Amino acid sequence: MNPDALQLIDANHEGQTVLAVLRSLLPGASWNDCRRQLSARRVLVNGVLCIHEARRLQRGDEVRLLADPATSALKPAQLVIHYVDEHIVVVDKPIGVVSTRRPEEQHWPAEKKRLAPTLDELVAARLRAIPVVAVKPRKPIALPPLLRVQRLDRETTGIIVFARTTPAAAVLIDQFAEHRAERVYYAVVPGCPPVTTIRSHLVRDRGDGHRGSSPDGKHGVPAVTHVRPLETRGGFTKVECRLETGRTHQIRIHLSELGFSVCGDREYGNPVGQVQPDRRNANQPPRLALHAAFLAFIHPATQQRMEFTSPWPADLDDWWQNAVVAS
Repeated sequence: MNPDALQLIDANHEGQTVLAVLRSLLPGASWNDCRRQLSARRVLVNGVLCIHEARRLQRGDEVRLLADPATSALKPAQLVIHYVDEHIVVVDKPIGVVSTRRPEEQHWPAEKKRLAPTLDELVAARLRAIPVVAVKPRKPIALPPLLRVQRLDRETTGIIVFARTTPAAAVLIDQFAEHRAERVYYAVVPGCPPVTTIRSHLVRDRGDGHRGSSPDGKHGVPAVTHVRPLETRGGFTKVECRLETGRTHQIRIHLSELGFSVCGDREYGNPVGQVQPDRRNANQPPRLALHAAFLAFIHPATQQRMEFTSPWPADLDDWWQNAVVAS
């Protein structure tokens, strides 16, 4: 595999780790040689920097080995903080970062973590540089680790909230679990889906190794997505997806199974049981065309309703306005 070359993962490499795939693609390379490629920020998976050697790849993943190291990691000062007090922090999640670190990565040394920081780590660093607005004036407080109450996929951008105390986390988690928090996403799909509500039970394996809806409609966890088309251009539609539940990959799964996969979705790009022309190759977005545009919840301490919006990101807007031919 030459530098700046692209490798599409097929059945021969599916399920293998990034490290194993690199070694098979670099003739004569040792395990440590491949580790050095990762630590040197020269390996991208689906266009996003990868330094996690044990990450397992799926069919359709794209692995790229760069001739030069990828650009430096996102800096804390680059984050958009919408709101912060001693209980919560609301932030705009950028592309290419995960919400929180996996349990098996917690033991990583600080230097390795800095190569690819997670969103909560970036936010914590940013908070150390800005004053805290307390709901009730009090003495300066320490900054405990942020607590996750929701998550966004690595390639999804938009509004996300973290808790800063255990009581606040418990209240917010209850709101999400009881469907009292409001979440609206924007996505772009080929074709024009109808106004509809999708209801299914999601399972970890729908029969092809991917998450999806239970074939019998009974097993798994219930998931509900309300879909409404907003704008159509060149055979593509920007849709609003309003969540009642917030399951892993829920929007991507539901739109795919409806026959309208999210543009740029490598995992759920081929709807199960659907035969549909894939016109996305001619108008490929820079990434997964999915954005968390609106979030509302009740503040865990003040009981005030909080609403936050995030505009359609610049990279997706440029693609939508210029690459997608207007009809």
